[in-house]
Amino acid sequence: MKKRNRPQPSKSLPSPRPSPVYPAPTPPGAVDGSAPGPGLAHTDTEVCEVCGQGPSVFATFRKQTGMVFVRRKYEMSGRFCRNCGIGEFRQSQNHALALGWWGVTSFIVNLPLMGENLSARRTVRALAPPPVSSEDREGAPLYRRLGIYVPLALLVALGALIAQDLRTSLADELDGACVDVTEFEVLAVPCSGPHQGTVIAVVDIEPEGACPARTDEVVTLAGDESRALCVFFDGDLSPAVD
Repeated sequence: MKKRNRPQPSKSLPSPRPSPVYPAPTPPGAVDGSAPGPGLAHTDTEVCEVCGQGPSVFATFRKQTGMVFVRRKYEMSGRFCRNCGIGEFRQSQNHALALGWWGVTSFIVNLPLMGENLSARRTVRALAPPPVSSEDREGAPLYRRLGIYVPLALLVALGALIAQDLRTSLADELDGACVDVTEFEVLAVPCSGPHQGTVIAVVDIEPEGACPARTDEVVTLAGDESRALCVFFDGDLSPAVD
């Protein structure tokens, strides 16, 4: 008997699985499908730590509170976008302007500290603005805050004191004082102790001012060519003892 070869059933190959479809990657710097900043790509670790946008840059802003003999320092470091960095600069600089002067060490350190803040501000201002506007994070400019007017007020007060001191002559400082008059100088002494006389008026030399009638001697001071002392000898007339 002849054996007939039975045809073997053909084995069908499994259908190939479709390749998974992944969403297109978000362009660097894009937020919610918006376009990235021009020429500025960043990863998730390079976004602003405040608002989560980019581009960003690492910066440090400092401020201090002067308390006469001690000072308290604060520091804010991290990655900032342009707007958030400007906002942090304004807040730190305003604090330093208002409260950073009050103490010897604080006064000396405050100027370099504010200079560092200005340098950090230039760094963040060089960035392109974030795609989604966050201008409200900048806050009010410095001229609309109190801090900048504190050193201005101090400068005005110091200028007024200097101007007053320049207007006040050496003779004016002795007006009403008890004095001892020697051949070479006029010495201010306590009125409760021995003294030769009292300065009862200070008058101009040019034009010549009139001293009160009871003036015993008109005295001018070396180094003061504008004013003269009207001295009334109401005390011990003996020469002053060195």
